[in-house]
Amino acid sequence: MRLTGTLHPWATVGKAGRVRSHEGGRVCVQSDCATILSIYNPTKFCAVHAQSAACGRHRAQEHAVREVTCAHCGAEFETRNQTRRFCGDRCRMAAFARRKRAAVRASMILLSEQEATP
Repeated sequence: MRLTGTLHPWATVGKAGRVRSHEGGRVCVQSDCATILSIYNPTKFCAVHAQSAACGRHRAQEHAVREVTCAHCGAEFETRNQTRRFCGDRCRMAAFARRKRAAVRASMILLSEQEATP
């Protein structure tokens, strides 16, 4: 049995046991990146850009800044996030607490109405 340079140090040599390597000197294909890729990286992107490439998101597709009114306090703020409704965590959590209180009140009213009807 011969030893190899695979991830498992005691594995036998064979096609299935070999570590795949790729051409050296490759560079990330992202337009503004000059990262040299590892010979063990099978993709065309570096680790920083691999996830955005897999999701189909690139820097060129960023959303424009838009002005939004907070759904809780009414303050205006700017954001790139298309789903953001609150100006910050304080307003987001306060709105959640308000919704929960309203739901509890509604269930209490429903229970009292059910108990009142014979």
